[in-house]
Amino acid sequence: MVYYVGGTNMICALISLYFIEVAWACILATFFIGLSLAIPYVIPYSMLPDVIEEDEKATGKRREGIFFGFFTIFLKLAVTCAITLTNLALAAAGYEKPTSSCGGGEEDADGNVLPDSQPDAVIKVMRIMIGPAPACFFALAMYFTYLFPINKETHNKNAKEVLRERERRKTVYLEGQKKELNVTDQLTGGGGMTGIMEDEEENAI
Repeated sequence: MVYYVGGTNMICALISLYFIEVAWACILATFFIGLSLAIPYVIPYSMLPDVIEEDEKATGKRREGIFFGFFTIFLKLAVTCAITLTNLALAAAGYEKPTSSCGGGEEDADGNVLPDSQPDAVIKVMRIMIGPAPACFFALAMYFTYLFPINKETHNKNAKEVLRERERRKTVYLEGQKKELNVTDQLTGGGGMTGIMEDEEENAI
């Protein structure tokens, strides 16, 4: 629920940036974005352990390293693609290199340095990239999250099933170890290893 409420708040605030023309409205929109900024960073990491448990229930294997590795790789890949596509979009719109950072900008009749300006197409592309574009991606993320709902009930159910499966695998493993030790005792004519195994089980209990 927190994800959907915070995500909806962020989407609305991001879309509003495309239409804002005054400074106070921009400050208000960024304030609401800041309130929800933890959503795309904290919630996915908090969902990852539940996904790992779901995978363990399906496969019987613990693969935290693989999941966290792919999570980090795709996060860095997304940042890289975003920066690349942003530069390409600005270049296609006719972005002009600022003159004020390269020796000073143009001056008016009174000698005051004029602020750098960009073509209208560049301004429009920048508005889209800071507003509607990330809002659409976030809405898509919310949709995919809805397709795999993880709530308290499903989490508790998965946790119990995972624990039962772990106990079952532990029992099978211990029984297998006992059989191997019994065969060894029969071949060697001793019972020392079986006694050690029983002592270890009692200590574990």
